[in-house]
Amino acid sequence: MSIMPEIKSVFPDQEYEPSIRNGKVVAVLAKAAIVDMGGEKIKAQKAFSCLVDPEAGDTVICCKNEDDQFYILGIMEREDHRKQQMKISLPADATLESGDGSISILAKETATIASENLNLICGETLYKSHSATFSLDSLTATGNTLQASYKTVNFFSHIINTMAKHVFNRFKDYIRNTESSDQVKARQMTRNADGVFSLETGHTIMVSKESTKIDGKKILMG
Repeated sequence: MSIMPEIKSVFPDQEYEPSIRNGKVVAVLAKAAIVDMGGEKIKAQKAFSCLVDPEAGDTVICCKNEDDQFYILGIMEREDHRKQQMKISLPADATLESGDGSISILAKETATIASENLNLICGETLYKSHSATFSLDSLTATGNTLQASYKTVNFFSHIINTMAKHVFNRFKDYIRNTESSDQVKARQMTRNADGVFSLETGHTIMVSKESTKIDGKKILMG
């Protein structure tokens, strides 16, 4: 036979009646607000679970604890219906987690993320937009494979440095225009043209330390 424990009052020495009231915010302080409750101005702190910051004119619901301290539990109505702006305030570190599902953030106009540091860690990323603009002082990208497909690619830079063990280029037409000087330095160089190889200059100088060989079925000079 079980014996039920004696239930004692949490506040045996005082009469405590929880009070839930609504009022209108008349002023907003750093971590609290002044709420008008039936003509009585009361200072109320924002409850930890109340994420939306109150504004002047909001109708809020408040609760009083055993220490006669009022807390704002939530915002019932915002006075200006044309201005339904909302600020969600988190006091410290926060985590938004969907253990078995997805999280979607939708905005009709603009979605902005501002932070001193931004970390994006995922298994796969899909980015799709009509146009994009990136403004970066410094960019470092590392990986195993990079593949890009564009109809037109334009590069504008003061200096371009390219370093690779092997470089393979294939073009249907290749046109290069160098306004100042064009220098190529190689240990060995081979040019193979199936058709005509044409070289036109103002002055041509060919210097060979050892031998110079010109071979052809017919050689015309002059």
